Amino acid sequence: MSKDETLLHCGNCNQKTAHRRLSASEVEAQQRVKNSTKSRILNIVFGVLLGSSKSESQVSYFRCKVCNAEHDSNESLPHGWG
Repeated sequence: MSKDETLLHCGNCNQKTAHRRLSASEVEAQQRVKNSTKSRILNIVFGVLLGSSKSESQVSYFRCKVCNAEHDSNESLPHGWG
């Protein structure tokens, strides 16, 4: 495993998989999209409607190498374990 990879739990794969570290430009692009006014309004509306307390403006620094999903730091255990 290279220095840009780490083993993390993937919510899509539901197991520990290799994740690659995102580059600085990829992280900045995520921040621009997730901090836009439109994105913030939609997060508030859907958070109220669905009763969700999860912050969708959280930026991911890792991406799964198997399914290419962004790593969610809040999801550290397999489904149904917490």
